[in-house]
Amino acid sequence: MKSGKCRHRHFPGTGVLIALATALAADAPGAAAAQPDLVIESISHAPAAPARGDTVTFTVTVRNQGDVSAGVFYVAFYFDSATEPTTSGNGDEGVTIYDLPAGAAIALEFASPAPLDAGVFKAWAYVDPHERVMESNESNNAGPVGGCDWSVTPSPEPDLFIESMTCSPSSSAPGDSVTFTVTVTNVGGSDAGAFNVGFWSDLSSPPGSSDAFEDDLDVAGLAAGNSTSLDFVLTAPTAGDYRAHAYADRRAGGEVAESNETNNLASCKWYVIIPDAYEDDDDFTTATPISDGDCQYHSLHHDDDVDYMVFSLSVPGGIAVMLRNNPDWENTRITLYDGLYTSVRTNLEYWLRSSELSPGTYYLKVQSGYDGSPVDEYVIDLVIAEKDAFEPDDTFAEASSIPLGVAQERSLHRQTDGCSAGGNGGGGAAACWLACLAAAALIASRRRARASHS
Repeated sequence: MKSGKCRHRHFPGTGVLIALATALAADAPGAAAAQPDLVIESISHAPAAPARGDTVTFTVTVRNQGDVSAGVFYVAFYFDSATEPTTSGNGDEGVTIYDLPAGAAIALEFASPAPLDAGVFKAWAYVDPHERVMESNESNNAGPVGGCDWSVTPSPEPDLFIESMTCSPSSSAPGDSVTFTVTVTNVGGSDAGAFNVGFWSDLSSPPGSSDAFEDDLDVAGLAAGNSTSLDFVLTAPTAGDYRAHAYADRRAGGEVAESNETNNLASCKWYVIIPDAYEDDDDFTTATPISDGDCQYHSLHHDDDVDYMVFSLSVPGGIAVMLRNNPDWENTRITLYDGLYTSVRTNLEYWLRSSELSPGTYYLKVQSGYDGSPVDEYVIDLVIAEKDAFEPDDTFAEASSIPLGVAQERSLHRQTDGCSAGGNGGGGAAACWLACLAAAALIASRRRARASHS
């Protein structure tokens, strides 16, 4: 056997030919192109034998067993489905994955409380349900084969579980009456005797054994599988953010011997605000009407607050939206929805523009942006540029006549719109002032804002 250094022979100019020949061979009839192949490799869950109301965490392993990276895809997860899921569904929960190299796997976690009804359930996952990735095998995206069976069995002892805690209204003004509704369910296998439910209107952390409750209500008993709801009513204090807590069977030592003593606590956030002139405007049904040229003063009073506005277009056109007077210019998000509450456009800043809108009803939602902090006050400006009476006038051939001395109101209602006009006896140009004015206002306002914060 000979040993020594290898001698490499170089052939100038042949590299491109070799690469071209390789590419042609790959494209030749019968040659299989390299593609990803995404599969659900496994689903596991913990705890292995959850009780009713326990948090169950499912771990889904997705693998790319293909030859190239997959790119962006979505994974849908179903906590319980009697049949194997199919394409186009989003699942009970889901997550977007931005790439998965060939041969690599990724573990994803999905968590949910175990159902209050005991039984056997079947979990599934589906990778790329929207078929964004071209795969070598499109029929193996659901898994695992046969699903992942899991079950919930009742314990023989009673188990008091706070199923929900709500506050109405979630945002109130100082002096308003606020009602907290606490629903307790006995998820155990036997009846519970008498117990109480303790209540705290504001604690920064869960109540401890030394925290005397502000109020409590007694429950005479609760049969297995049954629920009861209790209302705690108070008067809203000064403006601020608060967190209320409720604790079932709170008296020292507890009155009910339960199979699980760790699921008796719940909490909810609630807010006391100095409302602006447009509250309550926190959903589509309470949206504030806004029209072309309006300037409205609003506030985002807390991190969960949102403001909705509604407007209409009678003819096709476009809009420009601007938020002003907000010192934290980047910390807002504007979303445009159509009349079916479907998102049309979102911008994570203080302006939004959308063109080529059809006639109909539209909604604007303003919320805090990247850090969710409140916005004391902002001004929203809306400019609507509807398609004018001279359309189409986008080319020389479509130019409409404009007599000398006659003013015509036109609009640039979309980004690529243009206006052409021909004059009588000397020519002229149409003043498409509405959209130009909107654009100028946006630019000027933005410059003033940046100058004032520099």
